[in-house]
Amino acid sequence: MRIGSCCSIVLCVLVCGFPVAAEPGSKGSSRSSLLPLAFEPEPHQVGGASGFVTRAGEQVIRVSGWELEINSGVKEPVRIQFAGARRTARPEALQPLPGKVNYLLGVDRAKWRTNVPTWQRVRYRDVYPGIDLEYYGNQRNVEYDLVLQPGADPKQLRIRVDGASSTRVSKSGDLLIGTEHGEMVQHRPVVYQEYGGARRPVKAEYRRVANHEYAFAVSDYDARRKLVIDPVVTFTASFGTSGATPVAVGRDAQGNAYLSGNTSSSSFPLTPGAYQTVSGFRLTGFVTKLNPGGDVMLYSTYVSGRIDGMAVDAAGHAYVTGRLQDRSAPGYAGCGPEPNGFVVKLGRRGDSAEYASCLPEMTPTAIALDETGAAYVAGSTTSPRLAVTPGAAQARSGNGATLGSDGFAGKLKADGQQFEYLTYLGGSADDAIQAIAVDKAGQAYVTGWTKSPDFPVAQARQWEPGGGVLMRSEDAAANWRRAESGLPVAPSLLVAHPNAAGVVLAVLQDPGDGIYRLYKTVDGGAAWFPYAPIPVQPAAVLFDTKDDSILYLVAAGTLYRTTNGGANWQPIRLPNSSADVSLTAGRQGSTLYFLALGTLWRSRDAGDTWSALNALGHGVNQVAVDAVNEQGLYVLGGDTLLKSADSGTTWAEVGKDARIAGSKLLVAAGNPSILYASGASTYLSEDGGKNWTLALNAGVSAIDSGDPHTAYQITSQGLYRIRFEGGAATSSLVLSGKIRSLQMDAGTSSRVYVSAPPAWDAFLTKINSDGSAWVYSTYFGGTGFDVGRSLAVDVDGNVTMVGSTNSTNLPTTESGPQRIFGGALSAWSEAGADLGAGAAPDAFVAQFDSSGQTLRFGTYLGGTLQEDGLGVTMDWQGTIYAMGTARSAEFPFSADSAKPRGEPGLAGSIAGTFLARIDGSEPAMDYRGYFENFASALAVDAADQVLLASLTRTFEQGQATSAEDLEFKIIRFGESLVRPQVATGGLVDPFTQRTGRAVPGSVQWLSGSHLASGTAEAAGTPLPLELLGTRVLIDGRPAPLLKVGPERIEFQVPYETPADTVVEIVVRTAEGDSLPAALRILKAAPNVRVDLETARAVATNEDGSVNGPEHPAAAGSVVTVSLTGVGPLENGPVTGEAAAGKARAVLPSSVRIGKKDGAVVYLGAAPGQVGVGQAEIRIPMLVSSEYPMVLTVGGVAGNRCLISVVAQ
Repeated sequence: MRIGSCCSIVLCVLVCGFPVAAEPGSKGSSRSSLLPLAFEPEPHQVGGASGFVTRAGEQVIRVSGWELEINSGVKEPVRIQFAGARRTARPEALQPLPGKVNYLLGVDRAKWRTNVPTWQRVRYRDVYPGIDLEYYGNQRNVEYDLVLQPGADPKQLRIRVDGASSTRVSKSGDLLIGTEHGEMVQHRPVVYQEYGGARRPVKAEYRRVANHEYAFAVSDYDARRKLVIDPVVTFTASFGTSGATPVAVGRDAQGNAYLSGNTSSSSFPLTPGAYQTVSGFRLTGFVTKLNPGGDVMLYSTYVSGRIDGMAVDAAGHAYVTGRLQDRSAPGYAGCGPEPNGFVVKLGRRGDSAEYASCLPEMTPTAIALDETGAAYVAGSTTSPRLAVTPGAAQARSGNGATLGSDGFAGKLKADGQQFEYLTYLGGSADDAIQAIAVDKAGQAYVTGWTKSPDFPVAQARQWEPGGGVLMRSEDAAANWRRAESGLPVAPSLLVAHPNAAGVVLAVLQDPGDGIYRLYKTVDGGAAWFPYAPIPVQPAAVLFDTKDDSILYLVAAGTLYRTTNGGANWQPIRLPNSSADVSLTAGRQGSTLYFLALGTLWRSRDAGDTWSALNALGHGVNQVAVDAVNEQGLYVLGGDTLLKSADSGTTWAEVGKDARIAGSKLLVAAGNPSILYASGASTYLSEDGGKNWTLALNAGVSAIDSGDPHTAYQITSQGLYRIRFEGGAATSSLVLSGKIRSLQMDAGTSSRVYVSAPPAWDAFLTKINSDGSAWVYSTYFGGTGFDVGRSLAVDVDGNVTMVGSTNSTNLPTTESGPQRIFGGALSAWSEAGADLGAGAAPDAFVAQFDSSGQTLRFGTYLGGTLQEDGLGVTMDWQGTIYAMGTARSAEFPFSADSAKPRGEPGLAGSIAGTFLARIDGSEPAMDYRGYFENFASALAVDAADQVLLASLTRTFEQGQATSAEDLEFKIIRFGESLVRPQVATGGLVDPFTQRTGRAVPGSVQWLSGSHLASGTAEAAGTPLPLELLGTRVLIDGRPAPLLKVGPERIEFQVPYETPADTVVEIVVRTAEGDSLPAALRILKAAPNVRVDLETARAVATNEDGSVNGPEHPAAAGSVVTVSLTGVGPLENGPVTGEAAAGKARAVLPSSVRIGKKDGAVVYLGAAPGQVGVGQAEIRIPMLVSSEYPMVLTVGGVAGNRCLISVVAQ
């Protein structure tokens, strides 16, 4: 019986806010945002609007009664127009949202837009006779329905695509729309009518009626029943990034979430958005307030200026600080010359600013609140003129009148217009504050970085910088100490006396007058004193080995000499004026060797006269003196090594080796039989140069003075120490950073001197409540670069710092999971190994007690690639949460955590986020997890839920897409630290590893993390719907499970799942639900089981052997293969049951082997198995070879695999 009812045709267009590349017929995975889309009236139509606007990712989408315009920032937007629609249709805004939108752009308050309403749906009635048009949001997507009233004719409907480069209907029935940024796919319409709650399909397709214009061709249907036409639009190429960067997140006492950051995008995705375009050259800040569930936007407000910090009070006021981009920002009076900082306190509804203060000549980077709601700001300044308050802990800039950077910290009065206190914090070099925290007593804690050797310290745990411009080691670079007292800047060159221990010269350019000077130490660097000015910048300086008052220097092909300790210098005539010269001092007094253009010259009178020594006719390119024999001398001429025992008067050939030609010669101190030839590779001789072995595929810079089998190499990462033992070379990074000069102390075993630019140290300073003194202030750093980025303080005054370091000797504790710098993990394990990346920074976490003296907890977090600590927060129980970026597979993650993609040590590995949890009572790190999202802000609420603001990546074939494929969202953790996660691209066919599509009844593999508490398999059939408390839900319905484990689940897609749809997959455990993953369901998708390495079909020949080159199938014989995706079956098993016997596939099938057709003898269920099909294929008459085979089912071609055939 037919029952008359309202009928509707629904054309559902899905606009992805987070597009990903996909196969035709697949759907992008934009199901991640926590916020619904919201529609607001177009600005010029408020009160009588006919058009509305919303945002989906980077797309600005404008809707009206006759078209939908998708603007992705390209020259030509794409418009889906309803040809012939009535343009006078009036809109109905439906389902109002509680959130309001405010635009506080520009200085003119009259032009501000506040309390702009937002809606979930918009309807236009009778756009065609009897047809309504309705727009709504589906998470971050936009859909529209065309609803036909009873008797309305679907033939009226015409879709015209404007702004497309091409349109066509594919073989599968999809409408493909070519655009400037890729291809938009409007899938073949899924048409159905409902009978008693069940859907009955109706055939329909697109029919081209004109260029870029299409109608719907609908087969017979009951016009008195509801009819739904449901095509879905997806994007198969990127339409650009959201352009937003999160800065901070927070919670108020009611549990509402606050999110701040900056955007250069014309359409900020979390704001139902401003219609103005934001310049890409100027960042605009934003603050968004969400309800406790995170699914309703309470307000979203743009704030002019670049936001760098945010804090939220219990009453729901958001405070933001940062740097003004210009002077047109709202409410900022009295700003001076740039730079200017700002502080804004927003009203609880986000529709006003309770104050908006300018901070002249300051660049604030952090803000914190005390229990009274007073705001504390900190950052950096280059101004010597800050209006510091009387009695401030530091009243003057540490840089004086120079343009260097100092830190500043201050407490604002209640009106936000003046400071209760304001103080500098810094020394004579550059300093900057990166983070601030406040305890219950109103005492502020700040951290950041300093280059100053005189940074203010008090009650310090570490009174001096960890690194310096000159470092000395007494134990072959195992430990270092500063040795720079008296040196104004880092030396460019170090020269150690060849005979006298502790005597070293340093060449530097005096920062005061620009003159080059020699500084000298006679006590190994404990103290330096100015020794002598020098006339030019030298390339080399030499001691005379017998007379300390005689010095030599070489510059621009000229030799200079002093005989009175540098009081006077005279140029000495050289026998060759070439600038490419090398000067070596012999171990006999006044003896010099001069090498230029292949000729070696000798002087026995301190350079007054010279004689050529090329008696054997060899062109010399290297010279080295014997460290033991005063008259011993080696030269390298081409590939020939020569030795002289009489200062070059006579020569003997030692040996020849083409591999050492052009190398630098290094002679071990105290053992002239050990020589190194260093060039692109290093070769070692232990018999005085007769025989050479490859020691290292890199050069070395110096040989240790105490151990001839230890060498040093200067790289762009820092200083490596290499030990040669048993024909193998092992290395370790012993000093990070740029090395200017390296010298061994010839008179002291294994003493090493290194000159380097000043490094950065982190610092931790506690300021008393009125800003008048440092409670304590300490350096925290090693020999490399150290930066504090975030702070958290507990009720006992213990303070936790998170930051970045490439120091190899940063203090750590035994309770930390990693005590060794991760960059030092890249080492040689055998001779000839290449240099690894060394000094990419690690993150660090350090907790200090209330005195600042004791390190309660300290650890590196990192591997061979770059890691950075970005954020730290603390819950009410004292549990600490630290967050940052992670790239390295060697990062010390928890055992069950996911890992970064990419190989260990691989440059460009994909950066994700680490989240670490630390028990604050007895500091120990009990969780270290990894997430592919790239987070940059962290907070924790009263329910111990951790909030991360992140940028979400998509992946193609295991690689991250470009920055254009980033979308902004919030991820919430807490008790969900072990919530199941479905990996991106984690839904795959078990036989081929193809992703993103399945067939009703087939088996799928799902990969991720925390998917189950252990491993379990189904004991039999019917398959269970739950194992170890884990379920897989497909659009809310449980799927049968074959096997579960922490990182993979095997499940069956129920036969009842409709084909030609996209379903949501959710994993449910006792810890909660995973975020949904999308899976395309097709009518057929034949995936023949293959060997994944060879792509050969796993096939059984008629004689029972496994098909392959050694066991080919005879032409004309039948092979049997297993596969998934055969489609519907005749009298097949029910969901979760194994096939009792053969059950044939309904859809037609064919097979192609090589260039001939084979025969499908049987295609259907595999007896005794769940979700697996079987195909019996007859091989055509072919010559003996290996052939590609493709099985097609229902018009869908399967994977290409190989089959071996032998001719009859």
